Amino acid sequence: MKGWIVAISGVVIFAGLIYLAFRPASKPATLGNQIAQSQQIQGTSNQNSQEVKAIDYTLETFNGKQINFSAVNSQKPVVIQIWATWCEVCEREFPENNKIAQKYKDQIEYHAVNIGGSDQTPKAIGSYVKRKNLDSDAIKFLVDMKAEVSSKYGFRATPQHLFVAKDGVIKYYKPGYMSPLEMEEQFQALIQN
Repeated sequence: MKGWIVAISGVVIFAGLIYLAFRPASKPATLGNQIAQSQQIQGTSNQNSQEVKAIDYTLETFNGKQINFSAVNSQKPVVIQIWATWCEVCEREFPENNKIAQKYKDQIEYHAVNIGGSDQTPKAIGSYVKRKNLDSDAIKFLVDMKAEVSSKYGFRATPQHLFVAKDGVIKYYKPGYMSPLEMEEQFQALIQN
């Protein structure tokens, strides 16, 4: 009898381990996942799509100017790009994004929010902006040493792009590389919204 109990217990434990090893991974409930899900819903004919609001933040530019998202967003749409100085895709995007941001800077505010980390200091960001000849009036390069913004969104990779209408609703979300054409199309869509 003892042998049967041990055998059945072993089978149950083995089955449990197999289940844990091969069960589908669930995504953590992050704001980033909600945005992605909202985008999938909006891309269909479902008229009941959920709106996701951007989070509020107050950060400083690399040269010390304080910027509050909601104060700016109440005046005009905002494009948020989560980036890092070591991000090769960001480096590839910024020259064209800089031109687009300059073209629309009176109509849209562009926030390049650094993902954080000990090597992402105001000095390092300022050096990067100067070396790449980027217009810090057209693109506000914001320092987030503690990565609070990217953490609240659940972002762990760069770049991430959020296009936020004046009412604070995220109208478009794009992880990874954005072509200049796609970037400009989304700027225009925000203006027309």
